[in-house]
Amino acid sequence: MKQVNRQALAEGVSFIVLAVVWLIFMGSGTYRLFIAPRLLPFLSLAVVFFLLWGGVTLFLGRRPTYRQRYRNCLIMLIPAVLLLGPVCFGGQRFSSHAAAEMMDEPQASTHPFGIDFDGLSGPGIDEEHRVIIMNTKNYYANDLELTKNIEKYQGYTVYALGFVSYDDEMLKGNDFTIARYLMFCCINDITPFGLTCQYDGTKRWTEFQWVAVKGTVSKRPWHGLMQPIIVVQEIMPARKVEGYIYP
Repeated sequence: MKQVNRQALAEGVSFIVLAVVWLIFMGSGTYRLFIAPRLLPFLSLAVVFFLLWGGVTLFLGRRPTYRQRYRNCLIMLIPAVLLLGPVCFGGQRFSSHAAAEMMDEPQASTHPFGIDFDGLSGPGIDEEHRVIIMNTKNYYANDLELTKNIEKYQGYTVYALGFVSYDDEMLKGNDFTIARYLMFCCINDITPFGLTCQYDGTKRWTEFQWVAVKGTVSKRPWHGLMQPIIVVQEIMPARKVEGYIYP
């Protein structure tokens, strides 16, 4: 009876298990909490690579070997186990300590100003009615559009939803940035990103609290350039939106 090459069997199965876990990680969308979506093609190639590697290892495993070494399996099983945590228990709790800092008041509105922010599609700029709605899908694109064409959009009514950030040395008084966490590549490079809100109210909103603002587009000098800002007319607590924005 031909002896089974248990080392090759273990290595081949480990590669395939890693590929399957990675595929679940991608299919569930959990990967978006750790890696920017534009890297999805590379993840797909990795899945194909691991499946092929596992299959070839099993095929070649029919050759007998006299010394069995199983340490190589740990190289594949360790990342598989690490990925299973976010897949099984929800990725947000594993994604960043910053997520835990963002606060959400019990009375916060799910539809501030009567707007279902993340239920809207499209660019969010209505030139006919001079209205801009910034949500997860268009936050980055609209911020850049306002920066490039400040004069065009001055006076537009803008609605934005995000968390309060004071991570800007040029802020004055109770001004703040209505921010979202921006991910360029992976979770290690997330940073608060958003528009400065010129707020003349007496209340200093708690940092990392989620709010929605209504205001008008204006501008201010910033390191020798003009930067778009929101002159706040109304502000209200809002429900936290999970996930990040991407360029």
